[in-house]
Amino acid sequence: MTSSLDIIFEDDSFDELTKQGKSLKQEKLDPEIEKFQEILKFVEQNEREPQKTDNWSSERELWARLRGFRDKKERLEKVEKYDYMGLLKKENESDEAFDSFIETIEEPAGLEDILSQDDMLDDFSELLDISRYKKTVNAADKIGRRKRAANFEKYKDLFKQVNEEIARGERKIIPFEQYDIQENRFYIQNGVMMYIVSISKDTFISDNGKENTRMHVVYENGTENKELLLQSLASSLYSKERHGRMVTDTIDENMLAESFGEEFTSGYIYVLKSLSNNLGIARINNLYKIGFTRTDIEARISNAKNDVTYLSAPVKIVLSAEIKNVNAQKLERTLHHSFADRQIIFQDSQYKKATEWYVVPIEEIANKINEIITNIQK
Repeated sequence: MTSSLDIIFEDDSFDELTKQGKSLKQEKLDPEIEKFQEILKFVEQNEREPQKTDNWSSERELWARLRGFRDKKERLEKVEKYDYMGLLKKENESDEAFDSFIETIEEPAGLEDILSQDDMLDDFSELLDISRYKKTVNAADKIGRRKRAANFEKYKDLFKQVNEEIARGERKIIPFEQYDIQENRFYIQNGVMMYIVSISKDTFISDNGKENTRMHVVYENGTENKELLLQSLASSLYSKERHGRMVTDTIDENMLAESFGEEFTSGYIYVLKSLSNNLGIARINNLYKIGFTRTDIEARISNAKNDVTYLSAPVKIVLSAEIKNVNAQKLERTLHHSFADRQIIFQDSQYKKATEWYVVPIEEIANKINEIITNIQK
């Protein structure tokens, strides 16, 4: 029989009570969107939907969460425009134990009502691992030590520069396997980049007998921890569940080839401005076409004036990027998805095939390209 833990993890309140902090590669996203993007990330990495595992796991949690998005209209509507994989268009597979369990209980108002049911704890005592909740409390205590960085502006540009260098291939994001934690280096924990500002020289012996010390760490989400224990961070980065990563120093082309293998170009992303004489088109500010090609961009647009996808007019290249070691076509789709709410649908039937035009400032497009490439590597 399915545990009511499935119901708990499907409930909105659970994520709020147990979340480990927001992943800050979106700009002020609704928490529901971030939860849904965790499901998308799982599907991208595993090329399948999360499944209901026999024992409780992070995959089973995502499975229950996906069911919740599909079953609850208000949650589905919040995230459906981000569903470029079509996960929400599918119906939940029948789960008789899960469905019958829902039908035999009065629907609770939320997580608190579920946890207040004494019989629920008796029925599923074998599935409850008390250490799990102790770990949750400890994690919440650690998060509590993070505070808003008082002088984050000092580090904001530094994070931006590193993300741009990653996007250009001048830095790499690699697994944290046998590397030391050092000052002035960048690491990634649970998808959030951090910068080690300083490591105290005052060491002490921890309960486990290992030498330890405290560090000052600033996170890309604008928080900081001035007393983070070095051994705690090292343990977290080594943990496979937390996907610990390290950002390399800047390296030149020769070092890239020698250290990480020969690079390859998967294609080119281009941003075009229309030079159309049509006043209806010319008067639209920040109107750009975002496209992809595996060949030379100039060759691709040479016949733009005779191609309706280019609005049957000459175009000007305002931004182009050679994409290395990342699927350029996937990057194009992700950009289109990111700006879907600002896509222009031309009412004039002669332009109905021109579907890749968006009203977005060019600086925002450039930043989004850098952001997406960085996230793919994380």
